[in-house]
Amino acid sequence: MRIRINSFWPAVVWFVFATILFCLPGKALPERTWFNVIFLDKWIHIFLFAVLVSLIGLPFLESFMSKKKRSFIMLSIAMNCLLYGIVMEVVQYYFIPNRSFDLKDIVGDGVGCFIGWYFIQYQIKKIGIKKICFYGPESTGKSTLAAKMAEFYKTEYVPEVAREIVSSNSFTEDDIIAIGKAQTERVLEKAKRANRILFCDTDLITTQIYSQHYLKTIPPILYELEKQITYDHYFLFDVDVPWVADNMRDLGSDEDRNKMFEIFRGELVKRKTNFVVIKGSYEERESQLRVLINEFIS
Repeated sequence: MRIRINSFWPAVVWFVFATILFCLPGKALPERTWFNVIFLDKWIHIFLFAVLVSLIGLPFLESFMSKKKRSFIMLSIAMNCLLYGIVMEVVQYYFIPNRSFDLKDIVGDGVGCFIGWYFIQYQIKKIGIKKICFYGPESTGKSTLAAKMAEFYKTEYVPEVAREIVSSNSFTEDDIIAIGKAQTERVLEKAKRANRILFCDTDLITTQIYSQHYLKTIPPILYELEKQITYDHYFLFDVDVPWVADNMRDLGSDEDRNKMFEIFRGELVKRKTNFVVIKGSYEERESQLRVLINEFIS
C-alpha cells in the first residue's frame, strides 16, 4: 500500500503554523512573569515538535516496508525535526527582532521529537500482527503464494515445516507431533519479526487432517497446539489447478483432490471459522489475494 501524498497535509499545516509562531517578534509574545515561571514557552516547544513528528510519521503506518526501513525513516523524521528547531533558533537570533538563541528551547524541541517518535512506535505496536493462513489440499499454490505475498508486503511468512522434518508420507505419530510443535513454534517466532502481516503456509488443522488420513488417529496434543495460534483470516485454496507430483504428494486423482478439499472445508465450517475460497489460475489467485488482503488491512 503506497503512501498517499494528501496524508501529509496536516503535517504541512502544522509546520507552517509552527514556523509562523517562531518568526513572531519578541514583543508579540506574553511578558507576564508567570509565563517564565512555569516555563510555558518550553512546554509549547515540546508540544509543537511532538505533534509535528507525529503528523509526519502517521502516514508511514499505512505503508508496507521492512521494519528496518520504517525505523530508519522514523528516526530520520525525528532528527530532521530537531534540526529544523535548531535552524529556527538561529533564524530568531539573527533575523527576528527581540528573539534570541536559546539552548533550553532546543532541549524542549528534542524532548518533543522524542515524544512524537515514541508515539509512532507505540502506534506500530498497537496495530499488531494479522496472521493469514493459506489453507487447503496439496498442490494448490499455497507455498508459492505465501512467499510471494510476504515479498510484496515486505514481511515474513511461515513455510510448511513438515517438509523440514519428514521426506515422505511414511511418518510416525511421534513425527506428526514434532511437526505440530515445530509449526507452532515457527509461527510464534516469525510473528515477532513480521511487519503488520504474517503469512502462514498451513496450520494445525492441516496437520490434524493429514494425521487422520495417514495414521488414522490424531494425537490430542495437536488440538492443544491449535489453540495457541489464532488466525485473523483463512484463505481456502481450491483444487482447480493442475496437480504437480513430488515426494510428499500422493493425492493427485480428481476424486482424492475433491474429497480432501471437502474435508478441509468441513473442518473450517465445523469450527465456524470465516474463510474465503481462492480459485482460478495462479495469476488469478495472486490478484485475488492482493485485493482481499488490502481490504482486510485497510
